[in-house]
Amino acid sequence: STTSTMDQYQYRAVFTNAVNSTTSNAVLLTVQYAPSITSQPSSITVNAPLVASFSASAVGDPAPTVQWQLSTDGGSTWNPIIGATSTTYTTPATTPLMNQYRYRAVFTNSQGSAISNAVVLTVQYAPSITSQPSSITVNAGSSASFSASATIGNPAPTVQWQLSTDGGSTWNPISGATSTTYTTPSTTSSMDQYQYRAVFTNVVNSATSNAAVLTVQYAPSI
Repeated sequence: STTSTMDQYQYRAVFTNAVNSTTSNAVLLTVQYAPSITSQPSSITVNAPLVASFSASAVGDPAPTVQWQLSTDGGSTWNPIIGATSTTYTTPATTPLMNQYRYRAVFTNSQGSAISNAVVLTVQYAPSITSQPSSITVNAGSSASFSASATIGNPAPTVQWQLSTDGGSTWNPISGATSTTYTTPSTTSSMDQYQYRAVFTNVVNSATSNAAVLTVQYAPSI
């Protein structure tokens, strides 16, 4: 019973009697067999808009063709990628929409098919501001709250509020102000015209909100 290891074995017959021997021509055994995966693709993490390349390989006889497939729904459905018919597939420039797309290679010949493992594309992308903080006017002694938000970058960004006491020339982080809303301590006249902004940061980049101005109203003093 033939196996794939017997492919390209050669055979001949040797006829012998007391006088001499004669040897037939050698003949070739070709064993056709379904593809089997020899190298699996690996999951990849890239920063948008860089491309990602996936590779896989298989053996079979006849030599198998390859078709890469894409799933945009977590592996529930798969569709062929037009033109992706070599052992390496390179994506177009990545976008946030492509985060968690899945890819696999299907090798096919006349004897059957073999499907590689499905691998995941993780696309990391910078945050962007979706809600800007607003300037606020309060009476001295009251507190003021500023809020900002950003698209959920990948990885999820951290937030740090900053303060400028010189009209926006220099900025310094406010200790402990690491949520999307920052509430000042009880305001004083010296805080009038302070400026506040939020900086959202992940490993890809940062996004900085507009500066919001705090106006502190206070009673006159002689």
